[in-house]
Amino acid sequence: MALAAVLAGNAIGLASRPIAVAPLPALRVDLTAATRRLAAAVRIKTISYDNPHEAGAVAFAQLQELLARSFPNARRLLQREIFNGAGLLDAWHGSDPALAPALLLGH
Repeated sequence: MALAAVLAGNAIGLASRPIAVAPLPALRVDLTAATRRLAAAVRIKTISYDNPHEAGAVAFAQLQELLARSFPNARRLLQREIFNGAGLLDAWHGSDPALAPALLLGH
């Protein structure tokens, strides 16, 4: 109980330290095209299994082709590694290798 009180007291005493940054320009998104790309991806029956031999290699290859067609700039700029024939890891190397990496995940 005492530990909970100490933790609550510490949490209440924390202050937010916002950083002033200039706003980015508005991003224009073609919602119709984005919807079409998402619909096309969802139609591909990619199902993963514990046993990689059970996975539908054709479906995963179709998804990889769709991603390459839908996002040609990303495909051109990113370094891709494929794991177990289906798992994708796209690396976007920055201009300063001394900086800490960031990891963005999707499932």
